[in-house]
This record gives sequence, structure tokens and C-alpha cells, in this order.
Amino acid sequence: MFFCLVSFIGIPGYPSRSFAKRSDFPPSHNWYLSPTNSTLQFKGDTSSDEIVGHEFVYPLVHDLLAGNDDERQRAYILVLNITTNILTHDWYLVGEKHTPTTWGFWNPIRINNDSNVQDDRGINSLEILAYLLQTYAYSGDERFLDGAKLLIDTYQYDINLINAKMIAVCENNFSDDQLAYLSYFNLVYAINSITLTDHLSPAQKARAKLITDKLLEYMKIGLDLFHRYTQTEKSPFYNFIYCYASGQVNQTQHLFNKNYPSSVSFNCSSLSTDGIWHMQRWPLELINWPQFNTVRLDVQRNKPAECNGKPYALHLLPPDERNVGKWNSNAYSLDYGTGFKEEDPTPFLISYWGMRYFNLLGE
Repeated sequence: MFFCLVSFIGIPGYPSRSFAKRSDFPPSHNWYLSPTNSTLQFKGDTSSDEIVGHEFVYPLVHDLLAGNDDERQRAYILVLNITTNILTHDWYLVGEKHTPTTWGFWNPIRINNDSNVQDDRGINSLEILAYLLQTYAYSGDERFLDGAKLLIDTYQYDINLINAKMIAVCENNFSDDQLAYLSYFNLVYAINSITLTDHLSPAQKARAKLITDKLLEYMKIGLDLFHRYTQTEKSPFYNFIYCYASGQVNQTQHLFNKNYPSSVSFNCSSLSTDGIWHMQRWPLELINWPQFNTVRLDVQRNKPAECNGKPYALHLLPPDERNVGKWNSNAYSLDYGTGFKEEDPTPFLISYWGMRYFNLLGE
């Protein structure tokens, strides 16, 4: 599926948002005819959101799911091409019009100087550093490590990581929360890959370590600040990633023990308990039936957060007492649902298998 999103476009390192048969519907806004397949069309103007997902999945496919060298090579090429697209186009994602897409930007001038995208400064800095380091771990191509060093030394992308979460009440963006946690995972996974790989020489690893040790320090500060606001959601997805990215699981403890032996702000045992509770209360019925929780006398509303006029709870309701959406939705919504949509189980499954893989489910 992921390979199809790339192969029908004809632009190396540029995945489409989606694709369909040309006979399914006439091309509409942001839909384009495939230049390589006469029966298909694709949705373009791919954003940083999609790139985060691709760069999250391919390393896992490469390291854990691939059944042979050919599959591992395909995953590697997909990572390499996407990161190269961004690196060679002045830190922009260039798409079907041979121009940067609307939201595919990691350029330091845009990130650091454009006040209209200040909300994206920390997250986009986190994203691009993860892409560069993961690609370097697989390829050993010094362009990618040099790129990370440039963004850190000249444009302070490491310092940008401290404020990845916008904390103003009316600026809370739940989609950015999901992007951030995927990117925290991506960054620490990339650093871990550099540490453990046999493809890099001792000299390459030593040079990378000079960058990643400092990077982990700033990342950890930003992660703790971020989780201070998201841990109340008791999300098993966010919690298992926090445990992984803070060095509280076996796979990443070695990254933190020497430099940050006691710098854990949230204990993984407590976070795991919250995540298990959340999944135990997950409804089996995923149709978004109308929910009207504002009429409940036991629910206290969060009036300052109701900036758009919609009612929100002050305290989290169990998942089976409200509508359950993806992790980029507002878990505090009180009145929601139409009955005309069924959610897919991916938010539950990725959380369950993530917690299980990192031994966070207990006995």
C-alpha cells in the first residue's frame, strides 16, 4: 500500500495522500492523473502529516516486518528518497507541480522567522531531525548528518525542541499532538539505530554521538513539557511512546543511563496503568452514535477551553462513555457523533501492540 502511494506519482521521494481508479470519480481539487499508470489518479499536495507517517512506518518495516533483503531494500529506498527530496529542495517537499507543497516545509527561514507558522516550529524541527538521522543510520551518507548539524548549529533546531507544544488554551491542536509523539518516537528510534547499526564505522558513530547526545537533552526537556499536558488523556499511544522516548524501556535505557540517570518526570508504571485502563474501557462498537454528555449532572465543563463554542469536559470521560476517535481528535468533546460513520480500530491496535512490544502490559 505504501509503495503504491509513491510508485504512481513519477517523482522520487514524493508520496501521494491517496490514490483511486480514474473511473471511480472525475479528478477534482488536488487530484491528478497518474503519469505512470493510465488507470489511476492520485491526491496530491502532500503535507508534513503524511511524511511523518511514512517515516514512522518504513524503519519499522525495514527492521521488524521485512521478510527478506528485497523488502528491506524497498523500505530503505522509500526512506532515502523522501528525505533526499526534502534535503535537495532547500528543506521543502516538492510535489506534482514541481513546487513546494502547502504544508511540506522544514526550511529554517520559514520555521524560525515566519510568525504565521510559529505553532509548527518545534514539531517541524523534531520531524526533520528524525528524518535526517534515520536516513543516515541506514545509508551512512554524510549529507544527512551534515544537514542535521547545520540545522542545529546554525538555526538552533535542537533548542526549538524545547517548546514543541503550544500551551495557550485556545491554541491546543490535537492533530499536532499526534504528529509530535510519532516524531518523538522517530527521533529516538533513529538515534538508537545509529547506536546499534553495523553499517556505520566507529568514527561515524562518534561524530553522530556528538550531535545526538546534545539533541537528546533538549528533546527530553520538550517531551516532559509536552507530556505534562497530554498525560491527563491517559492515552496508551502517547504513554508507550513517552516510555520509549524517555528511556524507560529496555530498548532505549542505554541512551539515557549515563547522561540522564534520574531525569524521568512521569513514571512508566503509572503511565502503563493509565493506558491499560483506557484500552479496557475502549468500546467494541465503533460507530459514532450521537453522544450528549452536556446533560449529565456529574460532568463539569471546561468553559475556558470552549473557544469555538463546542462543549468540552474538564476531566476525561472513559472512552465507552463518549465518542472515540483517532488520536488526533479532542478526547474531551462532550457532544459528538452522527451515527453515519464507523471508526477503524487502528488507534486501539497501534496502542496495544506498542505497549505489548515494549512489555508495558504487565503480566
